[in-house]
Amino acid sequence: MAVTNDDACPPTASPVPPPRPSLTLLVLFSQAVRDPAQRVTVIGGLICLTLFGILFWDNLWHFYYAWTTDDNYSHGFLVPLLSLYFASQVVRRGPVEIRSGVMSGGILLGLALLGRLITIPLPIPFLGDLALLVGLAGMFTLILGTKALSRYWFVFFFLVFMVPLPIAMYSRIASPLQLLASRVASTVMNATGVPVLCEGNRMTLPGGVQMFVAEACSGMRQMTGFLALTRGRGLPDGATGLVQDDHRPRRTANCSDRERGPHCSDRLYHALCQS
Repeated sequence: MAVTNDDACPPTASPVPPPRPSLTLLVLFSQAVRDPAQRVTVIGGLICLTLFGILFWDNLWHFYYAWTTDDNYSHGFLVPLLSLYFASQVVRRGPVEIRSGVMSGGILLGLALLGRLITIPLPIPFLGDLALLVGLAGMFTLILGTKALSRYWFVFFFLVFMVPLPIAMYSRIASPLQLLASRVASTVMNATGVPVLCEGNRMTLPGGVQMFVAEACSGMRQMTGFLALTRGRGLPDGATGLVQDDHRPRRTANCSDRERGPHCSDRLYHALCQS
């Protein structure tokens, strides 16, 4: 005769929870527009963004001019699009609590306006470009708070890669790279049996043939791309929402009211993830 144990809790498979609806920037914006309580905030934000664009119009034109005339910054058009992509990934993590960011946002906006005022007597486009990015972060913080900035900070930081560097700073970075490329090339050719005389970034081959490494071949463009990829991939899990939630089915063991024994609690007491 078989003996049954009433205290045993047969494992039952719990239903798979439905996946959460994915949020996007467009859906979030449309929801805010339809909500009467948030519509005023959206309209005020758009007005502030328009006034901010008028104030920094010279810097926006500087971006466009550098991106269309300098091959070293032709990638600038892609940077805002990638920032929007990162923002859309962060949105999928769910809503963020809106806290007061008047002080932090005011400080960032004050620094941005100060930088813009300095560029009036001293035309330094690089300073104005950085002030524009700081102002965008400040306006975002002023409207949505510091909690939102702590989650979306990488979206604004990534915009740094679209800012054209001053010529002096660019040369100080590119010159060592030119010398390094020349030395590596001359070392490789000497190792293969081709005698090369390296003088700075100029290499002299037998027969008086000369070659030199120009700024375009210094590797600045590749270094900018590698830095951008490193920052995008080197963030902690979930910092940009690139790690998606796991909706795999879970196998649970629970007890009914009749089968609940001393070792069973009112809630699910055990969960095993299927591999």
